[in-house]
Amino acid sequence: MRTPAVISIICTAALFLSACSREDYRSSLVGTWEWTGDSCDTGGNCKKEIITDDGNRETFTAGGLYLSRHARIGYVVAGSEIRLATDTDKFNTVYGEILSIKNGIMVLKKDSGTRRYSRVGGTK
Repeated sequence: MRTPAVISIICTAALFLSACSREDYRSSLVGTWEWTGDSCDTGGNCKKEIITDDGNRETFTAGGLYLSRHARIGYVVAGSEIRLATDTDKFNTVYGEILSIKNGIMVLKKDSGTRRYSRVGGTK
Protein backbone atom coordinates (compact mmCIF):
# COMPACT_ATOMS: atom_id res chain seq x y z
CA MET A 1 0.00 0.00 0.00
CA ARG A 2 2.85 2.35 0.75
CA THR A 3 4.71 1.79 -2.54
CA PRO A 4 1.87 2.99 -4.83
CA ALA A 5 1.49 6.16 -2.75
CA VAL A 6 5.22 6.92 -2.99
CA ILE A 7 5.24 6.27 -6.74
CA SER A 8 2.19 8.50 -7.15
CA ILE A 9 3.85 11.35 -5.23
CA ILE A 10 7.05 11.02 -7.28
CA CYS A 11 5.13 11.05 -10.58
CA THR A 12 3.08 14.07 -9.52
CA ALA A 13 6.22 15.96 -8.49
CA ALA A 14 7.95 15.10 -11.78
CA LEU A 15 4.97 16.35 -13.81
CA PHE A 16 4.79 19.55 -11.77
CA LEU A 17 8.50 20.28 -12.19
CA SER A 18 8.47 19.60 -15.93
CA ALA A 19 5.48 21.92 -16.40
CA CYS A 20 7.17 24.68 -14.38
CA SER A 21 10.39 24.54 -16.36
CA ARG A 22 8.64 24.81 -19.73
CA GLU A 23 8.66 28.25 -21.35
CA ASP A 24 5.21 29.72 -21.85
CA TYR A 25 5.19 31.77 -25.05
CA ARG A 26 1.45 32.49 -25.23
CA SER A 27 1.55 36.14 -24.16
CA SER A 28 4.85 37.01 -25.86
CA LEU A 29 3.67 35.52 -29.18
CA VAL A 30 0.70 37.88 -29.51
CA GLY A 31 1.32 40.52 -32.16
CA THR A 32 2.46 40.81 -35.75
CA TRP A 33 5.70 39.22 -36.92
CA GLU A 34 7.59 39.49 -40.20
CA TRP A 35 9.86 36.79 -41.59
CA THR A 36 13.40 38.19 -41.71
CA GLY A 37 15.75 35.22 -41.94
CA ASP A 38 15.96 31.61 -43.16
CA SER A 39 18.35 28.70 -42.51
CA CYS A 40 19.04 30.04 -39.03
CA ASP A 41 20.76 28.57 -35.99
CA THR A 42 19.04 28.49 -32.61
CA GLY A 43 20.46 31.92 -31.76
CA GLY A 44 18.77 33.59 -34.75
CA ASN A 45 21.89 33.91 -36.92
CA CYS A 46 20.75 33.17 -40.46
CA LYS A 47 22.44 32.15 -43.70
CA LYS A 48 19.74 33.88 -45.75
CA GLU A 49 18.30 37.31 -45.00
CA ILE A 50 14.72 37.86 -46.16
CA ILE A 51 13.66 41.20 -47.59
CA THR A 52 10.40 41.88 -45.83
CA ASP A 53 7.11 43.08 -47.22
CA ASP A 54 3.54 42.90 -45.98
CA GLY A 55 3.26 39.37 -47.43
CA ASN A 56 5.81 38.05 -44.95
CA ARG A 57 3.73 39.13 -41.96
CA GLU A 58 1.90 36.81 -39.62
CA THR A 59 -0.33 37.93 -36.75
CA PHE A 60 -1.23 36.01 -33.61
CA THR A 61 -4.15 37.61 -31.74
CA ALA A 62 -4.82 37.34 -28.01
CA GLY A 63 -8.11 35.65 -28.90
CA GLY A 64 -6.36 32.72 -30.60
CA LEU A 65 -6.59 33.77 -34.24
CA TYR A 66 -3.69 33.30 -36.69
CA LEU A 67 -3.71 35.70 -39.65
CA SER A 68 -1.45 35.59 -42.71
CA ARG A 69 -1.75 36.30 -46.41
CA HIS A 70 -3.07 32.76 -46.95
CA ALA A 71 -4.83 31.87 -43.70
CA ARG A 72 -7.26 33.07 -41.08
CA ILE A 73 -7.63 30.23 -38.59
CA GLY A 74 -7.39 29.45 -34.90
CA TYR A 75 -4.19 28.59 -33.06
CA VAL A 76 -3.09 27.36 -29.65
CA VAL A 77 0.29 27.30 -27.97
CA ALA A 78 1.12 23.98 -26.31
CA GLY A 79 4.44 24.33 -24.52
CA SER A 80 6.74 25.64 -27.22
CA GLU A 81 4.62 24.35 -30.12
CA ILE A 82 2.24 26.45 -32.15
CA ARG A 83 -0.70 24.33 -33.29
CA LEU A 84 -3.03 25.56 -36.00
CA ALA A 85 -6.64 24.47 -36.29
CA THR A 86 -7.38 21.84 -38.89
CA ASP A 87 -10.61 21.65 -40.84
CA THR A 88 -12.04 19.66 -37.92
CA ASP A 89 -10.87 22.42 -35.52
CA LYS A 90 -8.87 20.10 -33.24
CA PHE A 91 -5.58 22.03 -33.44
CA ASN A 92 -3.68 18.98 -34.69
CA THR A 93 -1.54 20.72 -37.30
CA VAL A 94 1.81 21.63 -35.78
CA TYR A 95 2.98 24.86 -37.38
CA GLY A 96 6.30 25.10 -35.58
CA GLU A 97 8.28 25.04 -32.37
CA ILE A 98 9.25 28.34 -30.77
CA LEU A 99 12.93 28.16 -29.87
CA SER A 100 13.02 31.65 -28.36
CA ILE A 101 11.34 35.03 -28.21
CA LYS A 102 13.69 37.77 -26.99
CA ASN A 103 13.99 41.48 -27.67
CA GLY A 104 11.43 41.46 -30.48
CA ILE A 105 13.04 38.49 -32.27
CA MET A 106 11.38 35.07 -32.54
CA VAL A 107 13.28 31.98 -33.68
CA LEU A 108 10.85 29.36 -34.97
CA LYS A 109 11.68 25.82 -36.06
CA LYS A 110 9.47 24.59 -38.90
CA ASP A 111 9.57 21.50 -41.10
CA SER A 112 11.42 23.49 -43.74
CA GLY A 113 14.11 24.68 -41.29
CA THR A 114 14.61 27.35 -38.68
CA ARG A 115 13.36 30.87 -39.37
CA ARG A 116 13.82 34.23 -37.70
CA TYR A 117 10.94 36.69 -37.29
CA SER A 118 11.00 40.29 -36.09
CA ARG A 119 8.11 41.84 -34.23
CA VAL A 120 6.41 44.57 -36.24
CA GLY A 121 6.27 47.68 -34.08
CA GLY A 122 9.28 46.84 -31.88
CA THR A 123 9.85 44.77 -28.77
CA LYS A 124 7.15 43.79 -26.33
